[in-house]
Amino acid sequence: MLTPRALILALSLFAAAGLPAIAHQEAAATAPATDGKAAFQRAADEVAKVQGIMYDAKLTVLDKAGTGPATSMLANYTHDMTLSITQLRLAGSLHAGWISRAKGTFTKDKAEQQLDVAWKSGSIELVKFADKKVEEKAGKGLLGPGVASAMNARMSEAFSASPFSAELALAEFTLEGEKTIAGEVCDVVLITDRNKRPVRWAFARSDGLPRMREVQSTGMTEGIVRVELSNVRVDRNTPPDINEDMIKVDVPEGFKEERPAVVQRQVTPVEEKSPLVEPNPMSTPPTEPVKPARDPVTPQGDPIPAGPKAAADFELSTPAGEKVKLSDLKGSAVVLQFFGSWCLPCKDWHTKLAPAATAAGDVKLYALSVRERDNANAASELAAAGNKYTHLINADEVAKLYDVAVYPTTIVIDREGIIRLTISGETSDEAATQITESLRSLAATPVATANPIK
Repeated sequence: MLTPRALILALSLFAAAGLPAIAHQEAAATAPATDGKAAFQRAADEVAKVQGIMYDAKLTVLDKAGTGPATSMLANYTHDMTLSITQLRLAGSLHAGWISRAKGTFTKDKAEQQLDVAWKSGSIELVKFADKKVEEKAGKGLLGPGVASAMNARMSEAFSASPFSAELALAEFTLEGEKTIAGEVCDVVLITDRNKRPVRWAFARSDGLPRMREVQSTGMTEGIVRVELSNVRVDRNTPPDINEDMIKVDVPEGFKEERPAVVQRQVTPVEEKSPLVEPNPMSTPPTEPVKPARDPVTPQGDPIPAGPKAAADFELSTPAGEKVKLSDLKGSAVVLQFFGSWCLPCKDWHTKLAPAATAAGDVKLYALSVRERDNANAASELAAAGNKYTHLINADEVAKLYDVAVYPTTIVIDREGIIRLTISGETSDEAATQITESLRSLAATPVATANPIK
């Protein structure tokens, strides 16, 4: 129990650091966990009480032994970083019911760079220091240096509309003992996630909340991505002391601002799963500003803020040499999935997307592979998923045409050639449900005579 003098000192420290004086109830320390699943369930229950949270996050990219820096391709697109993160529960947020801001530094090409990014209610706001501008884009498609890595640090498995729902659905949990992280004694639980990767979590005994996550990858991205949390401050107040004004980036002096005319709040959150969402690791990091993506769409298929977009025409080949041209598919609903055999979350998404799309009736389902050294690798992956797709190879230029920045990206095109739904980097059950609902709504819409495919 803090004395009045100690409380005044604590409040002054928050004020000096430019942070809110968050009043909250301290959770009582508990005995060691006796069951791994129970530790996850307690964490989910505790997160449900949280209205806002602030913490420092350290993300480290390690070799498979966890003793040194990664030397695989993993190090090319996931970066060591140190961040201060603020998160607020907000109903209707596009980002799984939460809004967040991450500010700090990361290391890329042995150089330290600054990062300031905010995932707001219906948009992403990013300071592009190299370009001396602040860019805001409606939806979830804005990327820049360090953003994908920062998504790893946000612990979005926990701070989501359904905390740890995917983890609690697993069958096996291994309780490994205890570990002290930033002064907190934690219970460590090992699981194997839906992408067959070992993931190690550490939960503080004091409040049940996560303090560490380690994800181990194999193959071309062999290594470990470890995130450790410290200086955790929990806001359980109603209304919370953390507010939306705190989920904004700082605009440095002299930086120009590029913002959409309209930023519309989403009404159906889609649960984000980090560290699954990543840029294409086999592409060269861009030196120029990322080309703006097409206007994203709401889960109901309504564009934000502009009108519907006509799908750009293209022609690609199957591995057998058969030609497929988009404009020839007039009269059919079409689903395009951009993927690569190097993309870990794509493997899980193949098995979800196919039944989600076909549940809506007659749908043309295409898997467009990108950045493949050997097209046979992508073909084998689709075969393992049940060969539910028509495989189109060498789709790199088409991916650029559709402004694909993260993988997997799934695009729903109606029978008139209009893009009705774009889902970038999502592999959740909620995303699959959105696709089914979107396609079912298209099935009930009459087909016009004109074909707007460009």
